[in-house]
Amino acid sequence: MYNTYKTDQQEIVNLYGAISPSETTNGSHKARKPKTLLPKPEFMPAKLVRISDMCVVAGSHVNEGYCALSYCWAQSGEIKIQGASGRRIRVDMGNHRIIYPGKITQEKSSGRKRYHPPKTKFVKFRGLIQHICIDFGVRYLWCDMMCIDQEDRENKLYEIKCLHRIFANASFMVALVPELRYIPNKKSDSKVKLADMDALSYSQWSRRIWILEEAFIAKKILFVGHNVYM
Repeated sequence: MYNTYKTDQQEIVNLYGAISPSETTNGSHKARKPKTLLPKPEFMPAKLVRISDMCVVAGSHVNEGYCALSYCWAQSGEIKIQGASGRRIRVDMGNHRIIYPGKITQEKSSGRKRYHPPKTKFVKFRGLIQHICIDFGVRYLWCDMMCIDQEDRENKLYEIKCLHRIFANASFMVALVPELRYIPNKKSDSKVKLADMDALSYSQWSRRIWILEEAFIAKKILFVGHNVYM
């Protein structure tokens, strides 16, 4: 499965899923970025992803805090069965979508206004994660896909034993829940928009066995959905 991420994310500002127009600009809300670097915790993972170039670096060389990614593996690409072994592998054909909103520009010579429709960019999962992290000011990220050598059994077992420390010491956890979204109700006179909060309960993310540990241990959780975050 591939994700769709709209860059003009709306923010949920209360527990009932209501999005206040006072919190938005022209119907959308630009993702907030931390004003200062995240504080460095006592524990640092062995490896982290540097978002600026998506390179894996040693956690001991990073002098600021990090975030941890929580997502459903099946939503990071296509899951296929490998030959007679029956092993499940992930194939990423680069069909994750980043959608940039349409905009109106005004020509200097004639003064005419011109509408530019939304643009779609197709990327691989790493490109999607990089864009989301840049939008939310995340500079260093722990992601199992890149920070654990899946072919090295020893390394994998060691990292699994460290999972509780990785998520407990992260400044916040970024949870990808593509089912989370809101659909504007044009027929309603209400100025408050409602998000589908039930998506958290039926999403693929909530069905992961590891999510219980990750969500329970994390200090804070940033939920990022199709077109809404909280």
